[in-house]
Amino acid sequence: ETQVIVENVCRFAGYAELLFKPKLAQELVVTITAERTTGGCVLDHGVLVLGNNGFVGEVGHMVVEPHFPGKCICGGHGCFEMLVSPKALCEEARVGVALHPESALCAAIRADDLTCAKIFASADAGDALARHLMSRAARYFSMLIQNIILLCDPSSIVIQGVYANAGTYFAERLRRMVVELPFFEIKQSLRILYSPIDYFN
Repeated sequence: ETQVIVENVCRFAGYAELLFKPKLAQELVVTITAERTTGGCVLDHGVLVLGNNGFVGEVGHMVVEPHFPGKCICGGHGCFEMLVSPKALCEEARVGVALHPESALCAAIRADDLTCAKIFASADAGDALARHLMSRAARYFSMLIQNIILLCDPSSIVIQGVYANAGTYFAERLRRMVVELPFFEIKQSLRILYSPIDYFN
């Protein structure tokens, strides 16, 4: 008899981390996925935690900016997904060029060839607009991570999707912001990992 399991892509991707990092099955892990869709999962010593209605790990719809005017597909305002998705990042760049006409991103925007990878690379190269965008994204990630710490208290958080390759500037900004969070004992032991696996392309 064949067993068929139906799940969303973020949970499958999160569980797949155990195949590549078996040691994660010995701890409590939360994944954060930001791609065309945004979500994640909670893995408690190798077991996928679902909750009463299957919503555990739906971090994409946790509110990190309650006054954000746009409305999410879930009906909420200021969801993590609305603020850090690749689409949102590129849209914010298009708005930002008005204040940063010197940015290396301007050429990509004019050519309608802007990608997250170009924003990440420009931030690492010192571009002011790109660094503003990555600092903004890191702030939303740090707010989400603070909520995750309070809800789950994981030993590791694995970032998947486009931000897994967001570069040195993003990683350093995020680590600095996490270190500045309350609960100093927790932040010292929390590991932030970046998945090397591309599950989404």
